[in-house]
Amino acid sequence: MPFERETARGGVRRKTCLAALILPATLLAASIAWAQDVVVTGEATARAPATIEAAGGEATPDTEVRGLEVRTSAALEEIVTDNARSVASGGQIVTVNGIAVATTPQAKSADVITRVTPSLSIVNRSSRTEGALTIAPSLERYAVNHDLDRFDTAVTGTNLYTLWHEHLAVATSASISRQVVTSQGVLTADGRATSTNQATLRTFTVTPTFTQNFHNFATGTVAAQVAETSSGVLSDATQTQITAALASGSDWARFVWNASLQATDVDQSGRSQGSQIVNGVTIPTGTANSTQRTASLVGKYALDRTFAVLSSFGYETLDNPTLASNKSGPIASIGIGITGTRSRLNLAYNYRYGGRFISTDGSYDITKRVQVKLSYNETITTSQQQAIGNVGGLSVTPQGGFTSNGQPFTPVTSPSGINGGVGNAAFHDQRGQLTVTGAFDRNSVSFGAQTDTQTTETTGFKSTTIALVATFARELTTVTTFNAAFNYIRTDQLLPISILDDSYDTSLGLAYLLGRGLTATATYSLLYRQSSAPGQNITENALTLGLRKSF
Repeated sequence: MPFERETARGGVRRKTCLAALILPATLLAASIAWAQDVVVTGEATARAPATIEAAGGEATPDTEVRGLEVRTSAALEEIVTDNARSVASGGQIVTVNGIAVATTPQAKSADVITRVTPSLSIVNRSSRTEGALTIAPSLERYAVNHDLDRFDTAVTGTNLYTLWHEHLAVATSASISRQVVTSQGVLTADGRATSTNQATLRTFTVTPTFTQNFHNFATGTVAAQVAETSSGVLSDATQTQITAALASGSDWARFVWNASLQATDVDQSGRSQGSQIVNGVTIPTGTANSTQRTASLVGKYALDRTFAVLSSFGYETLDNPTLASNKSGPIASIGIGITGTRSRLNLAYNYRYGGRFISTDGSYDITKRVQVKLSYNETITTSQQQAIGNVGGLSVTPQGGFTSNGQPFTPVTSPSGINGGVGNAAFHDQRGQLTVTGAFDRNSVSFGAQTDTQTTETTGFKSTTIALVATFARELTTVTTFNAAFNYIRTDQLLPISILDDSYDTSLGLAYLLGRGLTATATYSLLYRQSSAPGQNITENALTLGLRKSF
């Protein structure tokens, strides 16, 4: 059972080689990452770390993409803000390596920001390849605070290319984006990129897979993945993973099984960041290589068309120096699967990592255009592995959008940010997620809820983050659309010291179609963060006026 993972962009040394291999391959099958941020302005920029994305710029079209489709656009925006430097109530939040340390007295500074964002989106869905790529460089110029001027490029891409029909395929994925480091640090109302409490997250994966059918008895696969991730606020990491599996064929009518062997090695010996302190607490920065070996047999026996018995057993070893003790022993699960015409639910009782827990994964189609998804699982992982797993799970929807492991793709999976406090240490991750998406007549609604508890065994860290995201869009007329979004993040750090943060991020906006491919937007954004840490409350109001031209 592979570790969870995420996205990144950090140093340029070892990453250059792998990026040079992945990006051209991804370009062959490129795509349109339409629904990245559901804010009215809709460009790929840094945002508060709400990982349940329910907002987006250009809406994903309902029509299925066939063949090669290329789209380009350019956006010009003027942002008026009353807090350009995200000054907190106690003053400017001082940082070390992008991490909050303390506050120094400083007044708020209003500013007008000009942002230019061209974008290229490519989708290729054919018999041999299925892929997508979006590239969006962004230039921000400040009228007053010129030292905040910056240029960033966001990239999301994935491609599955069939080299040998029914036998050999190669999957490549890449993600480069500006992301919030920790929800306890500086945040912005309009999701703009800053040099404080943000890092450029890079992640690249290459996964060739060989498949061999043994008539109707079984299908065998051998996959080898090489992945790299970096951000500058965590140690660079390289992951190598080999998986051999044998899955039942059509001869097995009621009993479906899958036997697998997996070996995973994560090397954190790359450049590590300097010492980091958050509110007086040192974040562990020592590197911690991981080695995991797993052998498992997973089975599903259908009792009838609706109910099935789920079971699995195997053996696993997990070595990481930041664990209290290396994990080694049997793993098992027993559960029930329910499948209906509009619903699917798997519920299992698990024994793993020397403990017991319940996991679930399901979905329900309330109508053809309204769907509910839910999941809960526990794992031992690292922040770097989560980044790699998130990007390695990238896939393209029939409409040309991006999903990862069955959920809307977001570069950071944890609402607490790239490094919410665990550093490079392995941690026990308990994560539950619920998403609801739907369309009613002229209305589009989405809602997401996520809870994520991270606990380390030897570095004394524990934090629970709850994130809520809701968006609403209504077509007022044939040329006018109203958009609203609400994000809430609650970070409750229990160890090593107690800190409680509540962040609210709300936006309201209108989009008006001026002509063919030309849209004007106006968006008001409000950010309010209340923290138990003295002087770290943040308030910001921002008004964004923009023009977007699609070519």
